[in-house]
Amino acid sequence: MGRQTPAEVAQALEDVFRCIHKLMSSLVGPVVKVLMEADEMTAEQLASAMQMGPVELSQALGRLVDLKYAIESVEDGRAVYRPVERPLASR
Repeated sequence: MGRQTPAEVAQALEDVFRCIHKLMSSLVGPVVKVLMEADEMTAEQLASAMQMGPVELSQALGRLVDLKYAIESVEDGRAVYRPVERPLASR
């Protein structure tokens, strides 16, 4: 295997980041939907509802918090997640 040019390295990195973005996007959407329906959940409740492993869920939740789609707060020593936008209650 020969040495790669800077352009080849840049293209390879772009391809990796594109794959990571696609994976994260496919995980984030369903988590947002479940959070919106439940209004708030712990990571354990989300993992159970989503049938996701802790690593994938942790990555998706971190992304949601970073993007300001979800809020993480600690209550009674446990992280609780809430969607930033909540549906209005019907009366």
